[in-house]
Amino acid sequence: MKIRVYITGFFYLVTLNAQSNMDNIIIEGEKYNLGGFFNIADDGIDMEVFTNIQNKNGLYGSMWLGQIDYYSNTNLISNFSLGLNKSISNDLSIDVGLGSNITLSNQLKQSNEVYLGIDMQGLSIYSYYSDSSIMYESWYKPKIDSFYEADLDILFYGSIQDDGYEFSCNISSPLSNGIISGIIIGYESFQEETEYQKQNNSKPFKVSNNYNRISVMAYLGFLFN
Repeated sequence: MKIRVYITGFFYLVTLNAQSNMDNIIIEGEKYNLGGFFNIADDGIDMEVFTNIQNKNGLYGSMWLGQIDYYSNTNLISNFSLGLNKSISNDLSIDVGLGSNITLSNQLKQSNEVYLGIDMQGLSIYSYYSDSSIMYESWYKPKIDSFYEADLDILFYGSIQDDGYEFSCNISSPLSNGIISGIIIGYESFQEETEYQKQNNSKPFKVSNNYNRISVMAYLGFLFN
């Protein structure tokens, strides 16, 4: 499963995609940001943290660490990105950069990517070109007056990869300045390939398995500027 298969959200502003497993983080401002999330889902409890810095010209660097927990069968995953985010107009901006995804396990796994994104009036569309695949992601934040009146935020997310797709809805609410809680309801459909070999000298063969899953995750997030 790719690093961006599941989503964690903070809040949606309009300047910088933080390029992480927290796919709907978009951090505003020419400054330094540090944040993290405690996630509760059917597969247990974990934590993820990120940091981001951006200058007035739109150049930024970000780092994310995920799947931080005490389970022995969980591998730490990470993403490092360098990019440029520029406003074309008040309603349109572009984002381009380089990223590196690293899985820290018994055998270190690394994949590099180039990404390009467009943000326009609450809609973001991104494409990621890695060593062997292409992935597309999109976020949409509708303007719903009843949600604003109730101090709630809603964000829709979707991704398409070579081996499947995913959709989710993130509803969040600020608890105080820099602290937010929320819930993410998602659906994913992916295909996994497993390689088998009956005997040592036999030719290996692959078996494809399709799976579909509905997921619910609650989270508590924090952000420091």
